[in-house]
Amino acid sequence: MNFYFQRLALLAVMACGVTAFLLAPVWAQFPPAPGTGLGLPETIEAIERARITTRILYVTAHPDDESAAVLTYLARGLHADVALLSLTRGEGGQNDLGPEQAPQLGLIRTEELLAATRGYGVRLYFTRAKDFGYSKTPEETERIWGDQVLEDMVAVIRGFRPNLVINGWGGVHTGHGHHQAAGLLTPKAVALAADPSFKLRGSSPEAQDSTPWGDRKPVILL
Repeated sequence: MNFYFQRLALLAVMACGVTAFLLAPVWAQFPPAPGTGLGLPETIEAIERARITTRILYVTAHPDDESAAVLTYLARGLHADVALLSLTRGEGGQNDLGPEQAPQLGLIRTEELLAATRGYGVRLYFTRAKDFGYSKTPEETERIWGDQVLEDMVAVIRGFRPNLVINGWGGVHTGHGHHQAAGLLTPKAVALAADPSFKLRGSSPEAQDSTPWGDRKPVILL
């Protein structure tokens, strides 16, 4: 596990190095807490973020897999436009604090991650991947998840349009099948997002998530 977080820290440093040559600036704001508007500190940060040159998508499997330090550093330290893509909502995990399980637990973990990402200063996306509990192999996971998860990942990439994608479980070939599958699916999704021949089912031709992304300037995959 220490190696995992060391790798994430290294990825953050590498991301810092590529900000100088990535694409044109985009405008982004931190999402305010429900029922509130932007305060002075948030307004100042939003103005500073208008000068950012990098969009970063961080992909992981469960709501508790992300590195808060890396995401906060990228968003609030580097002022990049950052999004977290959690493939599942964590409904198959353990609950040591209450009786909620399955869908109810998924709702709780979704709300927890929404609150956390507001603190990190990043956007949040999910796919339709089911957290069915511990999986021994990535093959089992991909069979149960089906093609819809990969399609959802492509839709997020085409919609968010990152310059850089951090594969949170890249290179992991042991342990939880969800983690391994996330690491294997991420480069596939990046490649398919750039492929003009890959069409998303149910997406209209004029929709942003149907337009290839990464075909003209390749997305950097870490």
